[in-house]
Order: sequence, then C-alpha cells, then structure tokens
Amino acid sequence: MVVNGDGRILMIRHKNGTWVFPKGHIESGESKVEAAVREVEEEAGVVAAIHDPRMTWQTDYVNPQREARRITWYLLTTDATATIQREALFPEGGFFPPNAAMRKLAFDEDRAVLRGALKAAARAGLVDAEAVAKAGRVPASGHRGKRRPPGRGRGANRSDEAAASDTPGGARDRSDGTEG
Repeated sequence: MVVNGDGRILMIRHKNGTWVFPKGHIESGESKVEAAVREVEEEAGVVAAIHDPRMTWQTDYVNPQREARRITWYLLTTDATATIQREALFPEGGFFPPNAAMRKLAFDEDRAVLRGALKAAARAGLVDAEAVAKAGRVPASGHRGKRRPPGRGRGANRSDEAAASDTPGGARDRSDGTEG
C-alpha cells in the first residue's frame, strides 16, 4: 500500500473494473522489496520507497488459473500526487482519502490489509489518525466479496507475490518453478 504526503492511498483500476493496489511478479534475482517498489512504478508510474521492510501484511487467494497465491504487502511512501498509467491492464489510477480507498477496494482481504497498514501509517505519522478511524468505519462494499481461498488439492501451486502494500507494488515469486 502506497501513501503520499497528503495521506492519500494509491489505487489502480483493473480493466475489469475492480480497484486494487499495485502488485506483480518478482523477477529473477530480485527481492520482494525490490519487486514491490518496481511494480508500483511500472503499474502506476509512481516512484515510492518502502517505509519499513519488516512491516508486512499477507493475503492468500486462488487466481483464475486455480493456482494458490500469497501476497506480501508493504507500506510504501511517495511524494507523488498523480499516477501515470502505463499498462492497458490498469487504465486508471489515483490517490484517494483512506475512507474512499476503503469503499473502492474490490476484496475484503484488501480492505483488511488497508486497515492494518493505515493503523501502522498513523503510528508513523504518515496519515491522520482521524482519517484512519473514518476508514475503519466504512462497511465492506460487498463488491466481488472475498477472493477464493488457496487451493488445497492436486494442481494447486503455491507461489508468493510481493506487493506494496502491499501492495500496493509487488511480484510473484517464481522460484518454485510455477508459471505466472
């Protein structure tokens, strides 16, 4: 998850209409932290830095190919106030107040990551505590609901993704030999 100097949260809209945090694949020789920073820049055109690499959140889901995925999210900071969309997969992006970001997110798991990251950001003085409290009162949108839980049987591959955060920026670890 990326927060800017105004306490706004970076989000990008997938071409299917869902609003998400940037994330993606870990490239060969790259750490999760490096991937998170790179993916934020690639998907949103935003240069960001990890606030504290020890501070992480994780979510699990099953992708459309029925592969189990684990995303590691980081809290990133930036001075940016706008995005530069470079990928057709994400035609729109922006920075939103925490309560608006909470309403826009498509998945319950992402809202949980946002709540945790906002609390950490408030403790670090990156966002206003009152804005965090407002965002915590935003009900789940019901939009798309929960992501499917990780697969538990034959054919379920485990792979890690790193995100800003996650986030919003990140990458899928292919060290286990699976294809993205």
